[in-house]
Amino acid sequence: MVLCSSCGGTIPPEADRCPTCHAPLPSPREPEGASSLGGPAAKDLHELLSRVATEAAQEDSEAPLRTLSPRIEEGFRRLETWRNGAAALGISLPHLPGWVRQAAALDSDEERWDEILRTLERQAHTDIVRALEAWQRQTSARLTRLEAYEIPGTGERKWLLEVARATRAGDLVRALELRQKVDEVVHLKERSLDEALEDLENLGILVADMEGLSLHVPGETETSVGQLEGLLRHGKVGDARVRIQEARGVLEAHLQKDLPQLFREIDARLAREKGRGRSVKAEVALLARGLRALHQGHMVEALRFAVSLRNQKSLDPFALAEGEATGNE
Repeated sequence: MVLCSSCGGTIPPEADRCPTCHAPLPSPREPEGASSLGGPAAKDLHELLSRVATEAAQEDSEAPLRTLSPRIEEGFRRLETWRNGAAALGISLPHLPGWVRQAAALDSDEERWDEILRTLERQAHTDIVRALEAWQRQTSARLTRLEAYEIPGTGERKWLLEVARATRAGDLVRALELRQKVDEVVHLKERSLDEALEDLENLGILVADMEGLSLHVPGETETSVGQLEGLLRHGKVGDARVRIQEARGVLEAHLQKDLPQLFREIDARLAREKGRGRSVKAEVALLARGLRALHQGHMVEALRFAVSLRNQKSLDPFALAEGEATGNE
């Protein structure tokens, strides 16, 4: 008899999935959860559940449901709590749904279940401790990166020590709860810093693109890029992000004033190239998209189209000069 690992239903020999919940049939070579259940306990649990399922399938079965002892109930509860916390560490602990509890309640051999649960707990404990140790090393490295930008991580490092103490004491519930809190705080700090660095990088690209097109870039904006990086290096992430947005607003205002003239010049040059018999369909399409972005108020997007147009060979001033010289010869 093959049991569904999801709902506990019986799967017919010829079926490849459970007829009740439609879960796929586990491989016979490696039953689901075998690696976590561990050797004899896996075989013991499988045989026990098979027997209980057979009894439950019999209509005249009068096997009474017992109340689980506090020890067994606590074992089920602890494993489920660990399972929820371990999932965030990438650990998949065996799931013990309600029908497994029913199997335990139908069985009179409580010691057998106590041994099964203890075996599961030992394996789960080993896996969680190993994962927590790896997480502590990774989080320490993440904090070191934040501290390089003078973003304080003293509180988080204290929590890391508390996670280590709780782990050594065997209080995995507290260790997993603290891990989640630390991870959330560190993630928020990382996201704020990464977004600021990305904004600063985009500002530098914007300045470089404007200079590449010989558009006016206010001198104070060029200077502020270096100053903003200094603010980030000193942990002033909030201040830096405000000033980055201000600098970006100044540049976009200049683009709104200068881009229309640039696009007119490009349009005139394309007209000349078309008059010489050159195909400029691709360039005209880019120009149209740039003008549309400009009219919609998307200055940075319009600038990108202007940069793409600059990179077209037909608009390369050196190529044009060479072509004109060749024609004059």
